[in-house]
Amino acid sequence: MNIGITYTEFFFQCEDDSQFESDDTLSEGYGCYTLTVTSSQNGVEMASSSSHYEFEEKQDTADGTTYTWEELNPVSSC
Repeated sequence: MNIGITYTEFFFQCEDDSQFESDDTLSEGYGCYTLTVTSSQNGVEMASSSSHYEFEEKQDTADGTTYTWEELNPVSSC
């Protein structure tokens, strides 16, 4: 998986389609993850920022059918 940048926002670029393949990146399974982005210039760290995300399975039932999906949502800390 590639991490791309658009101005000051980061995004995950998925392979072939719009589905996020959790097995490729989130090998530990469901739980809290910390993404740290660090920038450097000539080998000197200039800035660093960390964000926390909860990876979890969601479920809902509508019209007798149960739907299951996964979400990666920002949280304040792990």
